[in-house]
Amino acid sequence: MTLINLQVRRDSVFFLTDTAAIDKKGRLQQHRQKIGYHPHLNAAVAVTGNVGQSRDINTVMAHYSSQAEMLENITRHVKHTRIWHPFSRFFHVLIGLIDDEGRGRAFAVSTAKGEEIKPYTLHPVDDWIIQPAIEDERFADALTSAWLKIPYDYRSLVQYQRTHPVASAPSAGFIVGGNIILSRLSKNGMETSVVERYPDEIGKPLDGRNVTAPV
Repeated sequence: MTLINLQVRRDSVFFLTDTAAIDKKGRLQQHRQKIGYHPHLNAAVAVTGNVGQSRDINTVMAHYSSQAEMLENITRHVKHTRIWHPFSRFFHVLIGLIDDEGRGRAFAVSTAKGEEIKPYTLHPVDDWIIQPAIEDERFADALTSAWLKIPYDYRSLVQYQRTHPVASAPSAGFIVGGNIILSRLSKNGMETSVVERYPDEIGKPLDGRNVTAPV
């Protein structure tokens, strides 16, 4: 359904996203990008959930003339965005940008209330891991450390998220699938590459037991 991992480096922002959009029975509807790049802002926006709201939010980004205008108004736009989601009423928006000094920065806006996150509020973040949550704290620390270190060990984190179902999700609970895309935002723009391809089929449920296929 949605995998979005993000981390900020001094001069870059990295996103790791999947492409699966599923229906309320957990079946793969289509593949779609969950991240949009906006060169006039040197910013990228990634959105959880299903098809509609990502297009909506990334469309409005084209109307912002500066990073300052975007950051001032994005929470208001998120608040008025409606989504369809097969197992959750909430969604998250992650914004990465390169500022005028060439530094990577990132922000999160969530419609859900969490322990450290207020809904519809712009929160600066250095790293973010979305779905599935890693319940074993020792394992979570190891996977997160691997994702944050250089060189990046994204595969162990992604495979955990691929193979661990979410209790509230439809069907078998697997929500990560399709292709895994690594995106790097820097002062030179955004580079993307497919780093994993899963053998999921349109019209069939995601099967997290089927881990990987060659890129």
